[in-house]
Amino acid sequence: MKFEIDSRIMKELLEKASSNIDKKTSLDILKCVCFKVENNILELLTQRDSMQLKLVSDKILNIDGTSGKFALHVDDIGIITKMKDIITMYIENGKLHIKSGKKNVNIPYFAYTEKTVTEFNTNKGKEECILKTIGNKFLETCVNLSVFASKSDTNKIMHAILIDGQRHMMTSSDGCRVAMKLLDEEEIIKNNITDDIILTIESIPVLKKIIGKKNSDIVTILYDGKHIILYNNDFELLVRNINGQYFKTDRILGEIGRGQSFICDRTELLNIIEYDCDMLKGKRDEPILFCESNGKMNIYCKTARYECVDILETQESSIKDGFMIGFDPRFYIDLLKIIDTEHIKVEFINPKAPAFIFGYEYTFVLLPVNTDYSGIPERIDAMVCH
Repeated sequence: MKFEIDSRIMKELLEKASSNIDKKTSLDILKCVCFKVENNILELLTQRDSMQLKLVSDKILNIDGTSGKFALHVDDIGIITKMKDIITMYIENGKLHIKSGKKNVNIPYFAYTEKTVTEFNTNKGKEECILKTIGNKFLETCVNLSVFASKSDTNKIMHAILIDGQRHMMTSSDGCRVAMKLLDEEEIIKNNITDDIILTIESIPVLKKIIGKKNSDIVTILYDGKHIILYNNDFELLVRNINGQYFKTDRILGEIGRGQSFICDRTELLNIIEYDCDMLKGKRDEPILFCESNGKMNIYCKTARYECVDILETQESSIKDGFMIGFDPRFYIDLLKIIDTEHIKVEFINPKAPAFIFGYEYTFVLLPVNTDYSGIPERIDAMVCH
């Protein structure tokens, strides 16, 4: 086995493959990029406990026409990615030989066999659940929703994104907030998913590498009952589905339309809350308060040193005078940076019930913060009047 490949193509392949390597594992073979050459096709494979990634490239020249396999440790791939022009690779005398121009390097390699690397056993070809979507649009949705998933993997269900094919919706939650995104017609080319598919957010960094923001190629998503399989002509990512029942949003969504609401400018609200968040310096026990007073929506926050009121311009408001509710400001900042419209609708049920924030295809649910409201309306009126 002896093959040639352009250094830029090899660098891109290795960077994508490395995104699926868990450097904390104690098994050296799981810290390797596995190479397979057959005909004029190069296949790279990396795997961890929950994911397996295959990359395929036909941009090589198999010089001697023979097939072969080997594995390269992730700590050694920098030897290759720093090379320029055309790279030639072959195995001889127990060493991996790499040539580029006048540079010749010999490095150790690992055996790549069925005993050293166990590829995931899937039922590919027998799937009933298929979703075809635009790669970068699906990636954008996954990245946005991952912000609202739990950052701890203790609870696997919350450390994930739900793909609900029946509702054409994707959902994530960390227990204090919920983010839901409807998949539009451009994002769904084909859909016959009937089961809930739960995709771990650990797959998101890998998807960012292998799909990319500008890649509008079609990605097919299969589900065989155990694995989620995402693939196109260049890659195949297998992710173990998380077993369990994702929480149902029916009850929450049933409350929509029962409360008081207003419409406001996204950018104006974001600027107000970012200013308040800087003033609060990330103190989790200090909320921002929405308070309707004298026909105006006020945003109020207070620290031991500062006190601030902003009047938010609203439209179509049905908020009753004296209504007040508090939130963690960081939750609002996260959603306001993602929401897909400049004019958002905010709906409050009561000071202790979840609030709804509506975009075009995004809907967010936020739990309020319990706080002492005594004396606050008077403070707001006094500050605004002066």
